[in-house]
Amino acid sequence: RVTGVDPPPAGGELVSLIQTDNVAASRQQGEYIAKLIDGKGKVLNLQGDMANQTAQARNQGLHEALDAYPDITVIDQSAHWVQQEGFTITENILTSDPDIAAIAGANDPPILGALQALVAAGRDDVVLVGFDAIPDVVQAIIDGTVNGTMAQFPKVMGTVGIDLMVRHLNGEEVPAKVDSGALLVTKDNAAEFQAENS
Repeated sequence: RVTGVDPPPAGGELVSLIQTDNVAASRQQGEYIAKLIDGKGKVLNLQGDMANQTAQARNQGLHEALDAYPDITVIDQSAHWVQQEGFTITENILTSDPDIAAIAGANDPPILGALQALVAAGRDDVVLVGFDAIPDVVQAIIDGTVNGTMAQFPKVMGTVGIDLMVRHLNGEEVPAKVDSGALLVTKDNAAEFQAENS
């Protein structure tokens, strides 16, 4: 018997799964981007590895938000979770679609790659919003070079996972699925988030 913590395990009898609701979190990411670009323009979607369930869920949530805006065009490119691919894809997009308004990342390293490409091109007019709230991106938000990122709560996942396994072993009923939550980190709360998670 297994208590799963994001992502779900490949085998075993699953007692409970604790994970971020990636669809809901990415929908929030997309809504924030739409707000920052006034509901219009081209958005580069730096997807994860699309063979992966998490990448699919984050892609779905982002599209659910952005596809609701008739004046937003989403350009999907898989960066496979990798910073260098984020750099290369952004470099190419700046040539093919120089009017790009925003870049969304299914995780944070490709957003750092995108930022490198934008800096090299002398562009500071493109909205950047990542996912995972890694320290370098949180610092970039504080510095004003990245607009936001979605934070997950791995400590919550671990704590809840252990609690539910103990309760299960004690014969209690436990929920099959628990959303461990997500938080949009922006310039308004990045310093506080950094202080609490450093």
